Amino acid sequence: MLELVNRDRRAAGLEPVEWDETAALAAQQHAEEMAVNGYLRHWDLMGRGPEYRYWLVGGRDAVWENVYSYYQRYVNGGAVPIADWEGAMARAENTLMNSLAHRENILQSSHTHVGIGIAYEPERGELRIAQEFIDRYVVVESVSEQVSWGETIEVSGRVLAGASSPLINLAYESFPEPMTVDALNATGHYASAAEVYQALNPDVSGDRFWFTTALGSADKPGLYEVRIWVAHSGEQVLASQLFFEVH
Repeated sequence: MLELVNRDRRAAGLEPVEWDETAALAAQQHAEEMAVNGYLRHWDLMGRGPEYRYWLVGGRDAVWENVYSYYQRYVNGGAVPIADWEGAMARAENTLMNSLAHRENILQSSHTHVGIGIAYEPERGELRIAQEFIDRYVVVESVSEQVSWGETIEVSGRVLAGASSPLINLAYESFPEPMTVDALNATGHYASAAEVYQALNPDVSGDRFWFTTALGSADKPGLYEVRIWVAHSGEQVLASQLFFEVH
């Protein structure tokens, strides 16, 4: 699947993406949950979107997700086994490339890495694939996931070669809530529930940046997100999404 993704990127005149183990872990967990439970959505059963799922397994970059499903069954409901797995992967990639939103994600020039998860449930023949594309333009220092109400956090890091001018957005969303398979299947196009409530200019020295801020500014408990943007190739690129649980 990685080879197919990079084949399509090269055909469009783009740089290939590199494999990322952390993104692959997030993708594999989501693919397995979708296959076992028979759904196809960007949220999981805990109501978490791709950005937060990627953060929870250690991801600190910005992430964009493609998901894919396939099944084939006999008249009696039994699964038709997949005999040609290379063909199955080619069919999956072609299907994604023939979908405008998925194609745009695969061919997004800012993407630098990808992790892919593939899961198959043999009793019902449910195949699920998740592609987690990431944009790696900053390196962020380790930060705490849980923060007390009103506590000041400090975030520091450095921009990588080719990136510059980091900018910060603070966003808020309520804690995700568990969802049933029926509720998941009733959802539509994915969009983050987080709303930006503040913009900050970090201190910058050379390739390093840092800032401090008190979380809880939206005056309620929930997930607070730090979004780090950079300038790259004449565009503003979302480079990192950090999540903090405020109770």
